[in-house]
Amino acid sequence: MTIVLVFFMGIVAYQIIGDEVLAAYGSTDAVVPDLKEKSELALSRLFAVALSVGALIIALYIKNAYNILMFAWSFYAASAGLPCFAALYWKKATKQGILAGMICGFVVCVGWKLVGLPFGIGATVPGTIACAVGLVSVSFATCRKYPSEFLSSECAQ
Repeated sequence: MTIVLVFFMGIVAYQIIGDEVLAAYGSTDAVVPDLKEKSELALSRLFAVALSVGALIIALYIKNAYNILMFAWSFYAASAGLPCFAALYWKKATKQGILAGMICGFVVCVGWKLVGLPFGIGATVPGTIACAVGLVSVSFATCRKYPSEFLSSECAQ
């Protein structure tokens, strides 16, 4: 019984973190500037339902816990690795570019897994490539319109 409770609490903690991150950082400034508190709360509730349904679909689709873990790590690696490095080391990276890269990497990685890993290539490789393309193209497109407050002169170069 204790193991079931620990497992359940871990799931709840990840769910709360995911909702809060998506509502707070996925909406403010990058997509919807000047979002009101009521709207952010509604968005947080929407993400809570969407993430729960997505997790349920993945859990029903994949029967083995190890395969679910590998599935989660593959799309996490494809959608979070490059944006983290870009945020730290690339001066022209924008919030919109990082968000676009994460979305592109996630969608391509999950889609690649769902169609059955074409050509025998793991889902992380095309997901990472899509993440890089989305991140770089959107960052260059939005660099002048939304310059970083810390490095605003870098975009002009």
